[in-house]
Amino acid sequence: MFHPDFALGLTLACGAAQAFTAMVFRRFAHVSPHWGLNWLCLSYALAALLNLCAGPVMAQPQLSVAQLLNTVVGISCMGLLCGGVRLYLGVQRPRPWATFGVAWL
Repeated sequence: MFHPDFALGLTLACGAAQAFTAMVFRRFAHVSPHWGLNWLCLSYALAALLNLCAGPVMAQPQLSVAQLLNTVVGISCMGLLCGGVRLYLGVQRPRPWATFGVAWL
């Protein structure tokens, strides 16, 4: 396993990179709304929040409400990312909300 300081630095660096990627997707979302860039922006913003806040939360030894919330945010990130990529690629069926629901299953 990684040294705790290195792991914390890595999650902070990943969170900063994901926050920057979310800002780029948000900046270009107005170009063509049907590309799914809003979905990708939200996905990366939630992933950045997850990485920037998850280090101390997941280090707790027993299960807590914060860890459950962390899991909910993580699954939502995956669903939003899948729906956004499907929109970006132009896949019509199933709709992105159905893809989001399948990620939760």
